[in-house]
Amino acid sequence: MPSKPTEDDQFRLLVDSLPELIWMSGTDKLCIYFNRQWLAFTGRSLKQELGYGWTEGVHPDDYAHCIEVYNSAFDARDAFTVEYRLRRFDGEYRWVLDSGRPWLSPEGEFAGYVGSAIDITERRQAEEALRDSEERFRQLAENINQVFWFRDISPQQIRYISPAFERIWGVPVQNLYENPHLWTNMIHPDDRGLIENVFLSCARGECVDFEVEYRIIAADGEIHWICDRGAVIYDEDGKPVRLSGIAEDISPRKQAGQELHKLQSQLQQAQKMEAIGHLTGGIAHDFNNILASILGYTGLALARFVPDKKSKLAEYLQEAYHAGERARDLIAQMLTFSRGAGNESRPYHLEPLVKEAVKLLQSTLPSSIELKVHLENDTPEVIIDPVQLHQLVINLCINARDAMGGRGHVDIALRRVLNVNLECSSCHSQVQGDFVELVVKDTGSGIEPRVMARMFDPFFSTKEPAKGSGMGLSIVHGIVHDHRGHIDVASTPGAGSTFRLLFPVMPMVSEPSFEGQPALSVPDNESAGDSHILVVDDDKSVAGFIGELLDSRGYRVTIMTSSIKALKCFKNNPEVFDLVVMDQTMPDMTGVELARELLRICPELPIILCTGHSEDVDETRAGALGIRGYLTKPLSVGILLGKVRELLQEKASLHQKSSS
Repeated sequence: MPSKPTEDDQFRLLVDSLPELIWMSGTDKLCIYFNRQWLAFTGRSLKQELGYGWTEGVHPDDYAHCIEVYNSAFDARDAFTVEYRLRRFDGEYRWVLDSGRPWLSPEGEFAGYVGSAIDITERRQAEEALRDSEERFRQLAENINQVFWFRDISPQQIRYISPAFERIWGVPVQNLYENPHLWTNMIHPDDRGLIENVFLSCARGECVDFEVEYRIIAADGEIHWICDRGAVIYDEDGKPVRLSGIAEDISPRKQAGQELHKLQSQLQQAQKMEAIGHLTGGIAHDFNNILASILGYTGLALARFVPDKKSKLAEYLQEAYHAGERARDLIAQMLTFSRGAGNESRPYHLEPLVKEAVKLLQSTLPSSIELKVHLENDTPEVIIDPVQLHQLVINLCINARDAMGGRGHVDIALRRVLNVNLECSSCHSQVQGDFVELVVKDTGSGIEPRVMARMFDPFFSTKEPAKGSGMGLSIVHGIVHDHRGHIDVASTPGAGSTFRLLFPVMPMVSEPSFEGQPALSVPDNESAGDSHILVVDDDKSVAGFIGELLDSRGYRVTIMTSSIKALKCFKNNPEVFDLVVMDQTMPDMTGVELARELLRICPELPIILCTGHSEDVDETRAGALGIRGYLTKPLSVGILLGKVRELLQEKASLHQKSSS
């Protein structure tokens, strides 16, 4: 019969059947036993492992730590746990978790340690992978501007929020963990309801993900635009339990969008004003020709055929003439808008000019309007045309009078302003720098927002047709911007309006020059001598008026309505004509082109160029071409006759000098 197994045999059989690596040591710290799984794992014999032999399989980098833990626990008779790498039979080092505890003899005395080790390599790798993932996430979360966040739906509790929250919101992250409602409380009041509705929909399971833009008020009071993209996390029962998302500060993008919109508005405004300017200039040219005939023939009728200046006919003709003058003033405003400033822009102190305008206003505004004037007397010089400065003040004050219904008060102020930073209400450009500011403030009805967008457009008016042309503010726009200035308008419906005209300060101070041009006067009995004048204008009415006017003064006149025919006529007999009066805008050949041809034939020929509106020529350019007279339509009888007489006298003087 086989012998009965001893207790030791039973112990070894039990221990060898366990999956763990089992070991035992004696009181001298030397190992006295390793089970079959240990030997199979290491691929070594029991003899090789006994004592300290097992330490030969410990990874060199882990050896010192492993022995230190083992010895310290052994000396203190404490249980221990240690992780280290142990070489497997195939040479690969595997991580093991080794746990040991003291064991006692049957007599209750300390007999050594018994321990077990398990292979934890896969767990260690998983933990390291998790740590690497967490580290990458931490680095990502801490170094980008987006805010990563997780929050429970019920109860509302922040699970995680990245450090970018503190940079954007200006609040420590810990504050949000302690008070989850802080996020919602910092949302702009106008947007708070939107976010609450989004979160409520998510909590009800009505959406899977969301994207929403809203404003926050950061801790420093600054407003930031936030784009929040999030998703709903559901449990295994399909119940929404958590929200996760990424919040991004999109304020720069919003600002760029606003800047782009502003630039587009500026471009559209510039294109619109340019197009209207061209249209206005064309209309003004045609109107000037019509007015030239109306004023000219009316003036001739009064001068030649109405000897009784107190008769009804004289009265009627004078009324017609005055109406033409008012139309001429309107055309002048249109031309100011379409082509810019006048000819007298130079450095001026604005204070005396504004005082002059105020004197004119005092006789224009009703006594029920109180005029208050506050002018600084040491403002720097600016480039301005005095006549146009008067026009600015008068136009704005007339608008104020109409806005107040003829009752209230108007404040006019002049001062120097520094470090201006605003958007022009007219051209929408950003304005910065130092300016001389002319302010006109009224107590009228104010300006509605819908009107503010169009109030500088030519012919736009909220007044009744008979009470306004719609050119007042467009003229203000044209004059101010032609002088490189800008306009700021502040108005509240029912509480009046304030117009600030900003003129750039002159870089250097200089004394203003007030040299004026002598007025030309022409006596009715002037001697025309035997002068022969060629009149060229494609408008028969205008040409006829000029011819009649010159003929009434004793000049011999030849009238041509074709520039081509006029050139041919002159070429046939250049010595016949003493002076030429011509229009600029004509078909086939413009006045400038005709003048070049005539001066090529006769360089000393006096030429007077008349124009209602032209972008191709002005007085300076005409003078450079040799054209000695430049007049604008509608023509003033006195100025035209004076210029004719002046040029003919110059020609006669030159002829006398050359003869002597």
